Amino acid sequence: MKKSLFVDRGKLESAIRQAEQNGPLGNRGLLWKAIAELYNKNRGDAPEITFSVVLLRVGEWNLPLKTPRGKKGRSGMTTEQKVAQVKLMQAGRLSGEGRVSKAEKFAKDPAAKSALEDLKKTVPERYQPLVLKVIQGSRTAALKLKCLDCANWQPIEIKLCPVTDCALWNFRAFTKKAIVKDAAGNDTIDDSEEKEENSNESEE
Repeated sequence: MKKSLFVDRGKLESAIRQAEQNGPLGNRGLLWKAIAELYNKNRGDAPEITFSVVLLRVGEWNLPLKTPRGKKGRSGMTTEQKVAQVKLMQAGRLSGEGRVSKAEKFAKDPAAKSALEDLKKTVPERYQPLVLKVIQGSRTAALKLKCLDCANWQPIEIKLCPVTDCALWNFRAFTKKAIVKDAAGNDTIDDSEEKEENSNESEE
């Protein structure tokens, strides 16, 4: 059974009061996000929560709100309320609270860190710069590595891939690269730009 995420009720109620201190917000969606940002900013040792968790706990505990369920397409906000909402959102963005990069999430997640370490061990040295991009949160780099792994690290096999029922086939890399002859006379991919890019990334 999945364990319920702990939420400090007192801090959640405090976040609600802060979010609505200037009156109702434009709609409940804005309210959930504002509450989550305020709660996470002052959560202390409590786990970080998302706006969906706020929605669930407010409903579960039947917490009172000033912001009514809005009608689609109509905010009902006064100019003062809109200004206050914009300032609240800007403050959250400037402080960096509530916005965590994928790299930070990976660094905090033991399972993710372990998986990335395993990835480093299996990827050839030539493609290690792609691993660094994955660690930074690049999905494009992850896709490219998956295709390379499937093709036994041969880019030409990705360009000529016949597995058209693969979900990644239309997104695979190297499709625009020219086919050239290597020193042994075998067909290969002209990846000189790729090598230069990886070299530059390694030096940074």
